Amino acid sequence: MNPARQLAHSGSSSDDSPPRSEVIELPVDCTLRHIGALKERLCGVSDEVQNITLDLRRLERFDIATLQLVAAFVRDHAARGANLLTCGNRPAWDEAAELLGLSATLAGRV
Repeated sequence: MNPARQLAHSGSSSDDSPPRSEVIELPVDCTLRHIGALKERLCGVSDEVQNITLDLRRLERFDIATLQLVAAFVRDHAARGANLLTCGNRPAWDEAAELLGLSATLAGRV
């Protein structure tokens, strides 16, 4: 199961240049059982990407492993100056992040 990938390219005409923005859509079931696909997707994001959007609109099930993986990804990319946005209102995601002390990290405030 591969999460959908959407790319927003800069105005450059070169097809070899990495995208400046990228949307990462979390799948419906984002639990330990399916975390491998998410890990591959996150690892595939170029260090050159400056704007990253986590799309939580389809997300229905997730666990601590998912939050930890996404937090590590956000921390690494925020440390190099990438901007992170989240779309999709998931109160359970926010509540779990708060309980784990990951709210600031997941918001890109490292």
